[in-house]
Amino acid sequence: MRFFLLANGFNWLGHGPILRGHNGPNPALPYHNWEFSPLLSLDPRFALHFEKLLVSFRNAELLIIPSLISFEFTGNSRMRDEKGLAPGGRADCIKDAGKRQIFLGTVLNTLLNASARYKQQIYAWEVINEPYWCYSPIGPLSKAPSDVMKANPDTLVGFARQPEVDQDEMNTFIGEAIQLINSKGFPSTVGHRFFRDLEERKPLDWQTFKPPQSYLYYAGSKPQFHYYAKPALGFGDPYQIKDQGLFNAVAGGISPKPFLGEFDSNLNSFGNPWPELQGNDTTLRRLRLLESQGCELALLWPDNGTPSKDDRPDPIKLASVTRQAIVNFTGGTMPPPNE
Repeated sequence: MRFFLLANGFNWLGHGPILRGHNGPNPALPYHNWEFSPLLSLDPRFALHFEKLLVSFRNAELLIIPSLISFEFTGNSRMRDEKGLAPGGRADCIKDAGKRQIFLGTVLNTLLNASARYKQQIYAWEVINEPYWCYSPIGPLSKAPSDVMKANPDTLVGFARQPEVDQDEMNTFIGEAIQLINSKGFPSTVGHRFFRDLEERKPLDWQTFKPPQSYLYYAGSKPQFHYYAKPALGFGDPYQIKDQGLFNAVAGGISPKPFLGEFDSNLNSFGNPWPELQGNDTTLRRLRLLESQGCELALLWPDNGTPSKDDRPDPIKLASVTRQAIVNFTGGTMPPPNE
């Protein structure tokens, strides 16, 4: 199971986010310029709660992929609430060398130390989910509410933005985080959005880490990519999984063999039908296809979004038909309805 820890940073207090202003290098593009400074120590409840989580995984004999942050961590923010909390606006922890070292030293290092006794439960430590979106001018971080877009009809608001970090700054952050993770004896990974993100990185070993000068992403010791069957003019996902050699280190050119960190059930809450399944597309057939292609680990993205305040808590967020498909594939049994 991938488990997001800080995600967009909402529950991690610091000095900020505070809006510096909207002026960026390109006046034609919106620029979300937030200031944030991490505290010099981490609230001890982070390590305490994380260790309790790891104990639960150990008792259940499950493996976990703790994911430090997601791409929303660097995106636009808002005024803090009455508790001093606000999501995003933390790009300074990526691009500012001093703040980056404080962040990695107080947060990542503390959580790595807390997990030292549970190495058998940790499949890999993930640095960041889909880092590309942090420095792409077009993508989920560029979206804006419809009322904001209507108020700015002659601009690129809601379509593109001046990214908060650049590619080299992100590579530096990922490289330093991977070095720290591996120095503690853990496997490392990065949740890349497409297989092509693995293909396009230049073969520079993270163990010879130097400040990046334009080369692409670090993959970690366990490469990872996501797949939603959404190819667009050769950009993005492969057209299909079958016979592409994605999980073959020789054919795919990615070593060691990557795993699939996200994919959709056949409900396609986020993705599209898989073309190679030719109209007989089910979650069970997707799982069997992945197995036939040499995939050793594939993680389903939840079918259901965050429940409203009036809904019952849904810790699994998988539809019953999806859960049944997993049971059919693994040969297990469905849990009782009240679990």
